[in-house]
Amino acid sequence: MRLADGDYEFEYNLMDVATMLRAYEPFISLATLSRASGINPQLLSHYANGSKKPRPQQRQRIVDGIHKIGRQLLAVV
Repeated sequence: MRLADGDYEFEYNLMDVATMLRAYEPFISLATLSRASGINPQLLSHYANGSKKPRPQQRQRIVDGIHKIGRQLLAVV
């Protein structure tokens, strides 16, 4: 496989929640993510700043919230 052939894809796996939240911050506010995930915005802020680390279930709620927002954006016609 050569990159020049265009036969490649990228997959991002942001395991660290603070990094993940900061990566999507230009596109999704913590308030919006709070509404989509059901997680308190102040708690999301702690996660984003790295002062608290979420349990795996909370991390999954954040990922699910981002996916929910993405689906809603894709539904725009």
